[in-house]
Amino acid sequence: MYIVFGALYALLALAFLATEFNLTGLDLNSLKQMLSSDWGLLALWTQLMSFNLFIAVWIFRDAKYWGIKTLPYLLLAFLAAPLGLAIYLFIRQRKSKKDPIRTLN
Repeated sequence: MYIVFGALYALLALAFLATEFNLTGLDLNSLKQMLSSDWGLLALWTQLMSFNLFIAVWIFRDAKYWGIKTLPYLLLAFLAAPLGLAIYLFIRQRKSKKDPIRTLN
């Protein structure tokens, strides 16, 4: 699913760049102009959702390997991916110290 979001983001960004964005330079004013339009905001939202979904899928697969319950970290990953990932990695590090055999695989 995150591949679909990534592809959708790429298509939206390319369509927006081709039609409305001034390609002379990437500066703060150009970014403001891009985010002030509906297409620019949709492209940003799609990028954020694809990133959050990518992080959530990675946490789910990794937690399954380590035997960690996934629900709280997945919720955090959907709401704030960097925070959810940081907390999950902290918990996983503590788990790996308790079970060093798994780190050899």
